[in-house]
Amino acid sequence: MDGTSSAPGIPLVFSRSALITGGRGVGKTTLLRYHAEKHDGVAIYLSLLNELSTISPQVGHGFLSLASEYPNDIYYQIVGKSISLLAIRIALSLSTEMEGIIAKREFLNCLPTSLRSNSIDFNWLTTARVKLSTRPLSEFCKLSDGFPLSEFIAVAGSELNRLKNAFLLLLFDRADMVPAPCLSPVFELLDQSGDYILLLAMRPSLVHIPIQCP
Repeated sequence: MDGTSSAPGIPLVFSRSALITGGRGVGKTTLLRYHAEKHDGVAIYLSLLNELSTISPQVGHGFLSLASEYPNDIYYQIVGKSISLLAIRIALSLSTEMEGIIAKREFLNCLPTSLRSNSIDFNWLTTARVKLSTRPLSEFCKLSDGFPLSEFIAVAGSELNRLKNAFLLLLFDRADMVPAPCLSPVFELLDQSGDYILLLAMRPSLVHIPIQCP
């Protein structure tokens, strides 16, 4: 894609969040990286496979397991840890765009109480991200109550727009390659409208995600 043409049916500019599906090799990653490069604002590209890679070894289930195969307590612990890992990765990217962290209270609500701090900077975020990867799933069970990730991203996008006149574009890739419960907070983001757009790319797969709608 050279900026003047696109695959049939694929817009050059997305005006709302979208789920992008297609088989291996059709260009999903290329499309996301194109929009990350061309976006006139703040674009954050994430491979969910990489960002959430520490979860599978803790539960003994891979991306081929259906959501219904997880016990309820483990399911919601995975949801909680996914919220924390995604929030801190996005916070790191946003901290390079602005001094300090956007929407501090909303961000802290995405973390287990053992990791919350009153003093947050880039170094703290970097260290906390490493600590998160080894934390037991049991520390994250309460984070699945409510919608902390959706609230953080909504307020962060609003503040980014207000302070820097920049629109937030999230580009999440390889969604089909993470444990099914990880997608619950991601689909909640996809379902909402606000001062951000999420493009979520995945291969067609069979998952059942019982999400709540804010």
